Amino acid sequence: MSKKIFIPSLIILFAVSAFLISRSYQNEETPNTANSNSTATPATSSIPLNSDLLTYRNKKYALEFNYPKDWSIQAGESVAKIIPLKKSKEEEAYITFEALTGRPKGTSLASHLTGLPPDLKCEKESQIGNYTWCFVDERFEAIRRDIYGFTQNNVDYVVTLHVRYGRQQMTYYISDDELKSELTALNSILNSFTIAPEKNYSSVAVYFGNTQEDPNSAECNKVYSTFRTIQKTQTVARATVEELLKGPNEAEKQVGFFTSINSNVKIKDLQIKDGVATIEFDSQLEFQVGGSCKVSAIKAQITQTLKQFPSIKDVVISIDGRTEDILQP
Repeated sequence: MSKKIFIPSLIILFAVSAFLISRSYQNEETPNTANSNSTATPATSSIPLNSDLLTYRNKKYALEFNYPKDWSIQAGESVAKIIPLKKSKEEEAYITFEALTGRPKGTSLASHLTGLPPDLKCEKESQIGNYTWCFVDERFEAIRRDIYGFTQNNVDYVVTLHVRYGRQQMTYYISDDELKSELTALNSILNSFTIAPEKNYSSVAVYFGNTQEDPNSAECNKVYSTFRTIQKTQTVARATVEELLKGPNEAEKQVGFFTSINSNVKIKDLQIKDGVATIEFDSQLEFQVGGSCKVSAIKAQITQTLKQFPSIKDVVISIDGRTEDILQP
Protein backbone atom coordinates (compact mmCIF):
# COMPACT_ATOMS: atom_id res chain seq x y z
CA MET A 1 0.00 0.00 0.00
CA SER A 2 2.80 2.42 0.89
CA LYS A 3 4.50 1.79 -2.49
CA LYS A 4 1.30 2.69 -4.37
CA ILE A 5 1.15 6.04 -2.55
CA PHE A 6 4.89 6.71 -2.88
CA ILE A 7 5.12 6.30 -6.69
CA PRO A 8 2.29 8.74 -7.59
CA SER A 9 3.81 11.21 -5.11
CA LEU A 10 7.12 11.10 -6.96
CA ILE A 11 5.34 11.71 -10.26
CA ILE A 12 3.47 14.71 -8.87
CA LEU A 13 6.68 16.11 -7.31
CA PHE A 14 8.55 15.73 -10.60
CA ALA A 15 5.78 17.49 -12.57
CA VAL A 16 5.65 20.42 -10.13
CA SER A 17 9.45 20.80 -10.22
CA ALA A 18 9.51 20.78 -14.01
CA PHE A 19 6.80 23.46 -14.11
CA LEU A 20 8.71 25.74 -11.68
CA ILE A 21 11.96 25.33 -13.59
CA SER A 22 10.27 26.14 -16.90
CA ARG A 23 8.79 29.35 -15.42
CA SER A 24 12.21 30.50 -14.18
CA TYR A 25 13.52 30.43 -17.74
CA GLN A 26 10.68 32.37 -19.35
CA ASN A 27 11.95 35.25 -21.46
CA GLU A 28 11.34 36.87 -24.83
CA GLU A 29 12.02 33.59 -26.63
CA THR A 30 9.04 31.87 -24.97
CA PRO A 31 6.61 34.60 -23.84
CA ASN A 32 4.56 34.02 -20.72
CA THR A 33 0.90 33.30 -21.42
CA ALA A 34 -0.48 33.09 -17.92
CA ASN A 35 -2.81 36.01 -18.61
CA SER A 36 -3.59 35.12 -22.22
CA ASN A 37 -4.85 32.21 -24.25
CA SER A 38 -2.45 33.11 -27.07
CA THR A 39 1.31 33.17 -27.56
CA ALA A 40 3.14 36.32 -28.62
CA THR A 41 1.98 36.35 -32.20
CA PRO A 42 0.38 39.34 -33.94
CA ALA A 43 -3.31 39.65 -33.03
CA THR A 44 -5.49 40.86 -35.86
CA SER A 45 -8.00 42.34 -33.45
CA SER A 46 -5.35 44.45 -31.70
CA ILE A 47 -3.94 46.03 -34.88
CA PRO A 48 -6.52 48.53 -36.18
CA LEU A 49 -5.13 48.64 -39.71
CA ASN A 50 -5.45 44.86 -40.15
CA SER A 51 -9.22 45.16 -40.49
CA ASP A 52 -8.71 47.57 -43.40
CA LEU A 53 -6.54 45.24 -45.49
CA LEU A 54 -7.11 42.32 -47.82
CA THR A 55 -4.45 39.96 -49.16
CA TYR A 56 -3.71 39.11 -52.80
CA ARG A 57 -1.88 35.82 -53.42
CA ASN A 58 -0.32 34.68 -56.67
CA LYS A 59 0.35 30.92 -56.86
CA LYS A 60 2.45 31.07 -60.03
CA TYR A 61 5.06 33.35 -58.46
CA ALA A 62 4.41 32.28 -54.82
CA LEU A 63 3.94 35.87 -53.69
CA GLU A 64 1.47 37.97 -51.78
CA PHE A 65 0.79 41.57 -50.80
CA ASN A 66 -1.81 43.50 -48.82
CA TYR A 67 -4.10 46.17 -50.24
CA PRO A 68 -6.91 48.28 -48.68
CA LYS A 69 -10.32 46.64 -48.49
CA ASP A 70 -11.93 49.71 -50.06
CA TRP A 71 -10.05 48.86 -53.28
CA SER A 72 -10.98 46.02 -55.64
CA ILE A 73 -8.58 43.79 -57.56
CA GLN A 74 -8.67 42.30 -61.05
CA ALA A 75 -6.01 39.61 -61.25
CA GLY A 76 -4.46 37.49 -63.97
CA GLU A 77 -1.57 35.07 -63.91
CA SER A 78 1.20 37.67 -64.14
CA VAL A 79 -0.63 40.95 -63.63
CA ALA A 80 -3.11 42.53 -61.23
CA LYS A 81 -4.97 45.85 -61.30
CA ILE A 82 -6.01 47.34 -57.96
CA ILE A 83 -8.77 49.95 -58.23
CA PRO A 84 -10.35 52.21 -55.56
CA LEU A 85 -14.05 51.53 -55.02
CA LYS A 86 -14.75 55.24 -54.54
CA LYS A 87 -13.75 57.16 -57.64
CA SER A 88 -13.23 60.90 -57.96
CA LYS A 89 -15.08 62.61 -60.78
CA GLU A 90 -11.91 64.30 -61.99
CA GLU A 91 -9.35 61.63 -61.20
CA GLU A 92 -8.58 58.18 -62.58
CA ALA A 93 -6.26 56.29 -60.26
CA TYR A 94 -5.25 52.67 -59.95
CA ILE A 95 -2.25 50.51 -59.08
CA THR A 96 -0.86 47.68 -61.16
CA PHE A 97 1.32 44.70 -60.30
CA GLU A 98 3.26 42.98 -63.08
CA ALA A 99 5.74 40.11 -63.21
CA LEU A 100 7.91 40.74 -66.28
CA THR A 101 10.20 38.13 -67.82
CA GLY A 102 12.44 38.04 -70.87
CA ARG A 103 14.21 41.35 -70.34
CA PRO A 104 16.45 41.93 -73.40
CA LYS A 105 20.18 41.55 -72.79
CA GLY A 106 21.84 44.89 -72.03
CA THR A 107 18.57 46.50 -70.94
CA SER A 108 18.45 48.05 -67.47
CA LEU A 109 15.71 47.33 -64.94
CA ALA A 110 14.57 50.95 -65.11
CA SER A 111 14.25 50.68 -68.88
CA HIS A 112 12.21 47.49 -68.61
CA LEU A 113 9.86 49.20 -66.17
CA THR A 114 9.21 52.16 -68.43
CA GLY A 115 9.99 51.14 -72.01
CA LEU A 116 12.43 54.05 -72.22
CA PRO A 117 16.11 53.90 -73.42
CA PRO A 118 17.93 50.65 -72.50
CA ASP A 119 20.56 52.38 -70.32
CA LEU A 120 18.03 54.29 -68.19
CA LYS A 121 19.05 54.38 -64.52
CA CYS A 122 16.87 54.21 -61.42
CA GLU A 123 16.18 57.66 -60.02
CA LYS A 124 16.42 56.26 -56.51
CA GLU A 125 16.77 52.89 -54.80
CA SER A 126 14.84 52.44 -51.54
CA GLN A 127 14.63 49.57 -49.06
CA ILE A 128 10.87 49.10 -48.57
CA GLY A 129 9.64 45.99 -46.83
CA ASN A 130 11.76 42.99 -47.88
CA TYR A 131 13.23 44.39 -51.08
CA THR A 132 15.33 47.21 -52.52
CA TRP A 133 13.03 48.86 -55.04
CA CYS A 134 14.18 50.78 -58.10
CA PHE A 135 12.07 53.93 -58.37
CA VAL A 136 11.24 55.82 -61.57
CA ASP A 137 9.01 58.89 -61.48
CA GLU A 138 7.05 59.91 -64.60
CA ARG A 139 5.04 63.16 -64.49
CA PHE A 140 3.80 65.33 -67.29
CA GLU A 141 0.78 67.58 -67.55
CA ALA A 142 -2.13 65.75 -65.83
CA ILE A 143 -0.50 62.31 -65.74
CA ARG A 144 1.66 60.80 -62.99
CA ARG A 145 3.21 57.34 -62.68
CA ASP A 146 5.18 56.20 -59.63
CA ILE A 147 6.99 53.01 -60.71
CA TYR A 148 8.72 50.60 -58.31
CA GLY A 149 10.49 47.39 -59.29
CA PHE A 150 13.06 44.79 -58.21
CA THR A 151 14.52 41.68 -59.80
CA GLN A 152 14.60 38.17 -58.36
CA ASN A 153 15.23 34.85 -60.15
CA ASN A 154 15.24 36.60 -63.56
CA VAL A 155 11.78 38.08 -62.97
CA ASP A 156 11.20 41.85 -62.76
CA TYR A 157 8.45 42.56 -60.21
CA VAL A 158 6.79 45.91 -60.84
CA VAL A 159 4.26 47.94 -58.84
CA THR A 160 3.00 51.16 -60.43
CA LEU A 161 0.68 53.91 -59.26
CA HIS A 162 -1.14 55.42 -62.26
CA VAL A 163 -2.96 58.75 -61.88
CA ARG A 164 -4.64 60.87 -64.55
CA TYR A 165 -6.64 64.03 -63.93
CA GLY A 166 -9.44 65.03 -66.26
CA ARG A 167 -9.01 68.77 -65.88
CA GLN A 168 -8.67 70.64 -69.13
CA GLN A 169 -5.32 72.32 -69.82
CA MET A 170 -3.90 71.12 -66.52
CA THR A 171 -0.19 71.98 -66.57
CA TYR A 172 0.98 71.40 -62.98
CA TYR A 173 2.09 68.18 -61.36
CA ILE A 174 -0.29 66.17 -59.21
CA SER A 175 1.06 66.56 -55.68
CA ASP A 176 1.37 63.99 -52.89
CA ASP A 177 -1.16 65.98 -50.85
CA GLU A 178 -3.84 65.24 -53.47
CA LEU A 179 -3.09 61.50 -53.41
CA LYS A 180 -3.34 60.52 -49.75
CA SER A 181 -5.46 57.39 -50.23
CA GLU A 182 -3.57 56.29 -53.36
CA LEU A 183 -0.15 56.62 -51.71
CA THR A 184 -1.43 54.82 -48.61
CA ALA A 185 -2.55 51.90 -50.79
CA LEU A 186 0.80 51.89 -52.62
CA ASN A 187 2.61 51.90 -49.28
CA SER A 188 0.60 48.88 -48.09
CA ILE A 189 1.49 46.91 -51.21
CA LEU A 190 5.22 47.73 -51.21
CA ASN A 191 5.69 47.09 -47.49
CA SER A 192 3.90 43.73 -47.52
CA PHE A 193 5.16 42.44 -50.89
CA THR A 194 6.63 39.01 -50.14
CA ILE A 195 7.72 36.04 -52.23
CA ALA A 196 6.98 32.60 -50.70
CA PRO A 197 5.38 34.20 -47.62
CA GLU A 198 3.63 31.13 -46.32
CA LYS A 199 6.96 29.55 -45.37
CA ASN A 200 9.19 32.35 -44.18
CA TYR A 201 7.43 35.60 -43.30
CA SER A 202 5.01 37.25 -40.88
CA SER A 203 3.18 40.58 -41.14
CA VAL A 204 3.48 42.88 -38.11
CA ALA A 205 2.58 46.47 -37.29
CA VAL A 206 4.89 49.29 -36.22
CA TYR A 207 3.62 52.61 -34.88
CA PHE A 208 4.75 56.13 -35.87
CA GLY A 209 3.45 59.66 -35.77
CA ASN A 210 1.72 60.90 -38.93
CA THR A 211 1.53 64.48 -40.15
CA GLN A 212 -1.40 63.76 -42.46
CA GLU A 213 -3.52 62.16 -39.75
CA ASP A 214 -2.53 64.76 -37.12
CA PRO A 215 -1.19 67.84 -39.00
CA ASN A 216 -0.75 70.00 -35.90
CA SER A 217 0.61 67.24 -33.64
CA ALA A 218 -2.19 68.05 -31.23
CA GLU A 219 -1.98 64.67 -29.48
CA CYS A 220 1.62 63.88 -28.57
CA ASN A 221 0.96 60.24 -27.70
CA LYS A 222 -1.21 59.51 -30.75
CA VAL A 223 0.50 57.03 -33.09
CA TYR A 224 -0.59 55.23 -36.24
CA SER A 225 0.18 51.76 -37.56
CA THR A 226 1.84 50.70 -40.76
CA PHE A 227 2.80 47.17 -41.74
CA ARG A 228 6.15 45.48 -42.11
CA THR A 229 6.87 41.95 -43.28
CA ILE A 230 9.54 40.15 -41.25
CA GLN A 231 11.06 36.70 -41.32
CA LYS A 232 9.27 34.28 -39.01
CA THR A 233 11.10 33.98 -35.71
CA GLN A 234 10.53 32.81 -32.14
CA THR A 235 11.51 36.33 -30.99
CA VAL A 236 8.83 38.11 -33.00
CA ALA A 237 8.33 40.92 -30.44
CA ARG A 238 12.01 41.86 -30.52
CA ALA A 239 12.15 41.64 -34.33
CA THR A 240 9.12 43.93 -34.55
CA VAL A 241 10.68 46.59 -32.29
CA GLU A 242 13.85 46.38 -34.39
CA GLU A 243 11.68 47.26 -37.40
CA LEU A 244 10.27 50.20 -35.43
CA LEU A 245 13.78 51.46 -34.68
CA LYS A 246 14.56 51.61 -38.42
CA GLY A 247 12.04 54.45 -38.74
CA PRO A 248 9.69 55.06 -41.67
CA ASN A 249 10.85 54.03 -45.13
CA GLU A 250 10.53 56.27 -48.18
CA ALA A 251 7.05 55.04 -49.10
CA GLU A 252 5.81 55.64 -45.56
CA LYS A 253 7.32 59.12 -45.43
CA GLN A 254 5.31 60.02 -48.53
CA VAL A 255 2.08 59.46 -46.60
CA GLY A 256 3.16 61.42 -43.53
CA PHE A 257 4.77 58.86 -41.22
CA PHE A 258 7.61 60.08 -38.97
CA THR A 259 9.40 58.81 -35.86
CA SER A 260 10.29 60.55 -32.62
CA ILE A 261 12.88 57.88 -31.74
CA ASN A 262 16.55 58.67 -32.32
CA SER A 263 18.43 56.77 -35.01
CA ASN A 264 20.91 54.03 -34.08
CA VAL A 265 19.06 52.98 -30.91
CA LYS A 266 19.85 49.39 -29.88
CA ILE A 267 17.84 46.85 -27.86
CA LYS A 268 19.88 45.36 -25.02
CA ASP A 269 17.25 42.98 -23.65
CA LEU A 270 13.57 42.09 -23.93
CA GLN A 271 11.73 39.77 -21.57
CA ILE A 272 8.03 38.94 -21.32
CA LYS A 273 6.61 37.62 -18.08
CA ASP A 274 3.09 37.56 -16.61
CA GLY A 275 1.80 39.85 -19.36
CA VAL A 276 4.52 42.49 -18.88
CA ALA A 277 7.18 43.19 -21.52
CA THR A 278 10.33 44.70 -20.02
CA ILE A 279 12.49 46.15 -22.76
CA GLU A 280 15.96 47.62 -22.19
CA PHE A 281 17.58 50.05 -24.64
CA ASP A 282 21.00 51.66 -24.76
CA SER A 283 21.52 55.33 -23.86
CA GLN A 284 20.96 56.46 -27.46
CA LEU A 285 17.20 56.29 -26.80
CA GLU A 286 17.36 59.38 -24.55
CA PHE A 287 20.27 61.20 -26.22
CA GLN A 288 19.39 64.92 -26.51
CA VAL A 289 15.70 64.12 -26.02
CA GLY A 290 13.80 67.05 -24.57
CA GLY A 291 10.20 68.14 -24.21
CA SER A 292 7.27 66.29 -22.72
CA CYS A 293 5.59 65.90 -26.12
CA LYS A 294 8.53 64.05 -27.68
CA VAL A 295 8.95 61.86 -24.61
CA SER A 296 5.25 60.92 -24.75
CA ALA A 297 5.56 60.11 -28.46
CA ILE A 298 8.60 57.85 -27.93
CA LYS A 299 6.86 55.91 -25.18
CA ALA A 300 3.68 55.58 -27.26
CA GLN A 301 5.54 54.23 -30.30
CA ILE A 302 7.31 51.54 -28.27
CA THR A 303 4.31 50.64 -26.10
CA GLN A 304 1.75 50.35 -28.91
CA THR A 305 4.13 48.34 -31.10
CA LEU A 306 4.57 45.78 -28.31
CA LYS A 307 0.93 45.71 -27.19
CA GLN A 308 -0.20 44.36 -30.56
CA PHE A 309 0.81 40.94 -29.19
CA PRO A 310 -1.95 39.40 -27.05
CA SER A 311 0.44 38.11 -24.36
CA ILE A 312 1.63 41.66 -23.65
CA LYS A 313 -0.70 43.75 -21.48
CA ASP A 314 1.82 46.29 -20.16
CA VAL A 315 5.26 47.60 -21.13
CA VAL A 316 8.19 48.71 -18.95
CA ILE A 317 10.93 50.70 -20.71
CA SER A 318 14.44 50.84 -19.28
CA ILE A 319 17.73 52.39 -20.39
CA ASP A 320 20.95 50.67 -19.33
CA GLY A 321 19.03 49.00 -16.51
CA ARG A 322 17.38 52.22 -15.24
CA THR A 323 13.60 52.71 -15.18
CA GLU A 324 13.04 55.61 -12.75
CA ASP A 325 14.98 58.55 -14.21
CA ILE A 326 14.73 57.97 -17.95
CA LEU A 327 13.15 59.95 -20.79
CA GLN A 328 12.73 63.07 -18.68
CA PRO A 329 10.90 66.01 -20.37
